[in-house]
Amino acid sequence: MAAVVGVSALVRQIAHPVVVQGQSMEPTFTDGQRLWVTEAYWLFGGLKANDVVLVRSPEDGDVLIKRVYGLPGQEMDWDAPTLQQVGNRRYVPANAIFIVGDNPEVSVDSRDFGPVPLNHVIGKVLQ
Repeated sequence: MAAVVGVSALVRQIAHPVVVQGQSMEPTFTDGQRLWVTEAYWLFGGLKANDVVLVRSPEDGDVLIKRVYGLPGQEMDWDAPTLQQVGNRRYVPANAIFIVGDNPEVSVDSRDFGPVPLNHVIGKVLQ
């Protein structure tokens, strides 16, 4: 029985389905669309700009699906809360990412609550 539980946990880390809820990632993904997510995203190249990720919201813990716009230490062109400022330049803090929805008119994302700690990343959408 322990072997079955272990294999099940491994399979879940490699890929499991999730269902999109809401319109914040339209037109890329639509409400009700099924996606495959890996928790073992380091096996698939780690996190890169433009990856789509599942994260826990730093505000309320809700699960969000968003696109990675900024990586740790990257200079940003947005004036968002909690970006580190050095002179006139703003940076994503170390150990955080800046995420945005593809539908900016309805998305609540890093433009609203700032960068998301890396330990809030749940997984990466496989495309």
